[in-house]
Amino acid sequence: MKQIIFLAVLAIASISGITQNIEITFTGKGEATVVDSVTATNLANNESITVPGNVSLILTGMTGVIDLVQSQMQIHFFPNPFNNVGQLTVYLNHQGYVEVSLRNIIGQLMCSQSKHLPSDEHSFNISIQEPGIYFVNVASSSRNEGLKIICTEAAGSTSYIEYIGIAHNTLDTGLASQFKAANSQFTLKYKQGDYIHYKGHSGKFTTIITDSVIESKAIELEFINCTDNDGRTYEVVKIDEQIWMAENLAYLPTIDSANRGAYFVYGYNGAIIEEAKATDNYKTYGVLYKGRSSTISCPNDWHLPSDEDWIQLESSLGMNESDHNSEGWRISGNVGRKLKSRDGWKNGGNGSNSSGFNALPGGYHFLYGGDFDVGAVTYYWTSTPKGSSYSWKRLLYYSNPGIDRSDADNYLGFSVRCIKDE
Repeated sequence: MKQIIFLAVLAIASISGITQNIEITFTGKGEATVVDSVTATNLANNESITVPGNVSLILTGMTGVIDLVQSQMQIHFFPNPFNNVGQLTVYLNHQGYVEVSLRNIIGQLMCSQSKHLPSDEHSFNISIQEPGIYFVNVASSSRNEGLKIICTEAAGSTSYIEYIGIAHNTLDTGLASQFKAANSQFTLKYKQGDYIHYKGHSGKFTTIITDSVIESKAIELEFINCTDNDGRTYEVVKIDEQIWMAENLAYLPTIDSANRGAYFVYGYNGAIIEEAKATDNYKTYGVLYKGRSSTISCPNDWHLPSDEDWIQLESSLGMNESDHNSEGWRISGNVGRKLKSRDGWKNGGNGSNSSGFNALPGGYHFLYGGDFDVGAVTYYWTSTPKGSSYSWKRLLYYSNPGIDRSDADNYLGFSVRCIKDE
C-alpha cells in the first residue's frame, strides 16, 4: 500500500502564493530493484527523514506568513498497484470545489470529475481502460495534490472517475489523523537552492545521490556491488556519470608494526589485524595505503582512480577547465568544500558534502613512520605515476575550500577511494 509523506517546504515565493507540490518517487535498478528505504537529508540545515522505498515523497511549499495546514488536503489510493478499479480517498479540511483528473504517462487527460464537497473524507472509484502507469491529480481552490498509480489489469471499456460519498463522518479518523501525524512527524524544511542528499538502501547495498529538486521526478537509484576481498560492502555515490565509493577503502589483508608494511591503520602500532579493525580510527577512516598497495586493493570491477578520473570529477563539480592540469591548490568551484563531509574537520573546517562524496580527514602515514594530522587533512592516491617512485595525489585541508593536485612518494600512506569500472 502506497503512502504519502508530506515534507513542509519553506520556498521563496510571493507573500500570498503557495508553490506547486513536488512529488519524488524512487525506483531501484542494478543489483537490486526493490528500494527498502530512503533517508533524505537537507544539506542546508542537516534535517532528515527516513521513508520506506515504496512511498512518494511530496515536497510542499508555502510562503513565510501562510499556515500550510489551514489550506492542506491529503489523498490516498488503495490498492496500488490495482486491477481494473481502485479507490481514491481525499481528505479536505475546508469545503469547496474539487476537481479529480486522470492522465496517462505522456500527460493526456483520460477523464475528470468536479464536485463541491464539504470538509471531510471523500471516496472516488477510478477505473482504467488499459493497464499502465497513470497520474491522479486532485485540485482545490488552494492546493494541488498528485500521485502515481499502476493498473496491472483492466477489464472496462472506458476510463472513469465516480464519486462514492463521504468515507468517514469524523475528522479525527482515517486520512485526517494520518494528515496530522504526517505534518507533526515528517517535516523537512526546504528553500530554493537547497540540496537534498538521498541515501537509498536495498539489502546490503547503499547508493547515494544529491539533487536540487525543482520539479516532480522519479529518482532511479542504481544499486551496485562494491564488496572487497574481506567481504565488506561499501556505500557508493553517483556524481555526474561516475560512480565512486562514498567511504574510504578499509581492505586490510596484512598489518605490520614496522614501517616496512604496506597497510596502516591510523594510530595503531601492533601487528594483529582484528585488533586494528576494532579501533575507532579504522571504523571511521579505513586504511592508509602505500602507493603500490593502493593499486591492488580495490574490489573486483572497481579500480584506483587515475589522475584523469579525478579531473573529470573536479570538472563535474564546477572547477574551471584552466585549472584541471594545474599543480598545487585549485580553488575554482570550491571543489574541496563540495567533497568534504559536513562534520569531523578541525576548527569547523567542514564541507557542504553537496557531492555526496563525504571525504573524511583521515590523516596520513609518514614515509619514515608515524601517523599525522587526523581531523585536519586527507590525501587520496591516484593510479597515475609521476616518475619511477612518485604518483599523483589529491589533498583536502580543513582551512581550504579547494583541492590540491601534486605528487607524493609511493612509500607514504594515504587513503583510497575506488571508482567503478566503465
